[in-house]
Amino acid sequence: MNFKKKHILFSLFLLSHLAIGQTHLATFEPLPEEVQRAYFLGQNHLVKGDLAEAYSSFQLCVDAEPKVAGFHFELGKIDLTNEHYESALNFLNEAVDLDPNNDWYHYYRGMANLELELYDDAWADLMSWISARPGDLESLDLCAETFIYKGEIWHAYQAYSFYEDEIAKNLDVRIKRLMLVLNSDLKERQVWNFINDAIKDFPDEPLFIYEKARVYAMKGDFDKAISIYEMLIKSNPDFLESYMSLAKCHLSTNSGEDIYPLLEKSYKSEDIDPSEKLNLLLALDDEAQIDQLLLIALDAHPEDPRLNHFFALRLVQTGKMADGANAYERAIKFNPSSLEVREEFMYLLYVLKDWKGLLTATRDALIYFPLEPVFNYYEGMAHVNLDDHKNAIKSFKGGLAIVYDDAKLAGSLASQIAMSYRQLGKLEKSYDAFEESIEYLKDPYVLNNYAYFLATDRVRIRRALELSTIANEARPNEPNFLDTHALILFLLNRNEEALELIKQAQAILGDNAPDAVFSEREGDILWELDQYDSARAKWNEAIEAGGGKKRLNEKLSRTKP
Repeated sequence: MNFKKKHILFSLFLLSHLAIGQTHLATFEPLPEEVQRAYFLGQNHLVKGDLAEAYSSFQLCVDAEPKVAGFHFELGKIDLTNEHYESALNFLNEAVDLDPNNDWYHYYRGMANLELELYDDAWADLMSWISARPGDLESLDLCAETFIYKGEIWHAYQAYSFYEDEIAKNLDVRIKRLMLVLNSDLKERQVWNFINDAIKDFPDEPLFIYEKARVYAMKGDFDKAISIYEMLIKSNPDFLESYMSLAKCHLSTNSGEDIYPLLEKSYKSEDIDPSEKLNLLLALDDEAQIDQLLLIALDAHPEDPRLNHFFALRLVQTGKMADGANAYERAIKFNPSSLEVREEFMYLLYVLKDWKGLLTATRDALIYFPLEPVFNYYEGMAHVNLDDHKNAIKSFKGGLAIVYDDAKLAGSLASQIAMSYRQLGKLEKSYDAFEESIEYLKDPYVLNNYAYFLATDRVRIRRALELSTIANEARPNEPNFLDTHALILFLLNRNEEALELIKQAQAILGDNAPDAVFSEREGDILWELDQYDSARAKWNEAIEAGGGKKRLNEKLSRTKP
């Protein structure tokens, strides 16, 4: 814990009360001049933040005047700041022994005891400090929260109990005690007794009555719980938690009661946890009610990332994609560290083909997640669709460099590098990238694409055959894969096999309009098989299906060999 600021401020206060920690006899005797100089020099070093020099000065003071509590106190505070807790405790013990009524000495000794895990001693010191400021609830909270930070819930509870037992009963303090009780491992009877005592001491506070009903509900005694909740709604209609809990009781008992009015009321509360509202929404079946309650909840918690995320999902599910994208932006604004939400948002932008928006979103995401390659992937896809293949390659390579234990993503990144190199006309680099991709993962679609490109480029036809064979084994009866294989067999002059495959591909498509590519391919194969009339018929069929007229007319103008 950093005590430096408090140390300096309190030391300046002590400066004007130099002799406050002396013994009774020493109070009337002036300190030697050299001690006063050493003390003022120590204070000067404190102001400058030079704790080592300040420590040396105060040590001179202690050596010269060991009965002055304030000198021990200064050394104890510096040791506390420097995390020399045992030494700090020794000096602060001396200070307290010399001046047991100084509450600040007890406070700092309590802090030292805390760091040394001497919690009972720390509690005793801090309660001395609290006793000196009976109306200061902020100081009480500070002590309790310090214990909570250390995981000492019991001592935090005892701090609040001390206040009510020794100083005064206080509603705010009792509520804080209640929160600690509810998060403790106390037995049911102890919790029950605490709640009943709180109701007795503060009969007009609805929270304690509400908690009594909640205990009944947790035990499964819903009739008693419902009765209390209904009574609370009548007596304290603005205590909105009662409406929510009553609705839950009706859900648990399948009472058939219409709980929407109860939920509508409770969802307006800013005090009810948004996650509790969200969980109830997921339990409802009426879509219109879900949407209405979600809007009410968002009005109460406009910056809650979970509600904004759920709202975005609802919009997308109902086809309101653009509105969903706006909602995703809000969800990310209020929870920028959510990897899941950012991924969903990018996929949505991809579906919407909002390439500039996707580029902006990925760059923002990479600021928060520089080592998440999926964002490099989406950034690259945005560049691809903006026809910026050089930057696309940079993005994909950046992602590939940081992929760890994700063969599918690595393969996708490498295959996209291959596609972009192809767009830039760098075919050899494209082939190399395809080879790298299938080393990560033999994705049948990547295998087919690579095989098709090799075939259309009329290079490495044997490699193309090998790749296409693997792809067709992985995904049999895939028309495009069969077409690629037919093309390769055609180039290898295995035309009978090629004809069988291209017919198989067209048969899989069914009786719909013929595919121009498949029809043209079959025509090419038939021509090589000397079936010239059948070939021309297929080329005409390809023209009718939208194939390239110039190229097909050139084929139609051929003469028989």
